[in-house]
Amino acid sequence: MSNFTYPNYITPSIDDPNVLELAKTINSEKLQSIPFNENLLPTGNCYWNVEHYVNTYGGTIQYGWIFNLWPNILVEAMHHAVWKTLEGNLIDVTENYTMLSKTNIIFLPDDTSKLSTLDIVPAIQNHYHPIMNNIVVQNFIAANKNKIDLIKHHIQASYNAGYRCELHRSKASQDHSSSPNIDYNQLSEIDSRAIKEIPQMIQTIEAHLGAYISHLNQLGQQDGS
Repeated sequence: MSNFTYPNYITPSIDDPNVLELAKTINSEKLQSIPFNENLLPTGNCYWNVEHYVNTYGGTIQYGWIFNLWPNILVEAMHHAVWKTLEGNLIDVTENYTMLSKTNIIFLPDDTSKLSTLDIVPAIQNHYHPIMNNIVVQNFIAANKNKIDLIKHHIQASYNAGYRCELHRSKASQDHSSSPNIDYNQLSEIDSRAIKEIPQMIQTIEAHLGAYISHLNQLGQQDGS
């Protein structure tokens, strides 16, 4: 994790009313508490971590949503992948963020969110359920959506330059023998500008997000006291 300020997220209980309310807006599947595997692969790399397990041990990728609770502020559902073993058990093989549970995640299976390829980095919008009626909560959600939109454009430009997630796969497998074959010279003017300009735009959004998060972390603690 970087120096970016993070929300005071926790792993919610599976019967939290706000979690259940958000889950209903996604699909009618049943929320599940998924345990972690004994040996975990890197954070933020779930799709390729599970792909590596499937290639090594069999089974399939189960797509869905992982739920995080920001107490008194909001519930977030983020797109996620877990390993479905040959026996049909769901196991999370990706290390969780430090502030979250080390024993389990709250997961909503969603086959409609299945990815057609893992050769391009997914940039999928999160789902949110605000708990606090506050303009800063709305600003936080809007800024996150704008950030993911920008990331999506940057990812597409990188794909057009030849990136096929080689670094993500090597992160999962620890095999660094394959390197990306990227040619920025072949890019259109629009893609070239995206590669150059979007990182700075994202940095600006993250500065605003940091301010929103710091403010909401304080509000959440006050409401919980």
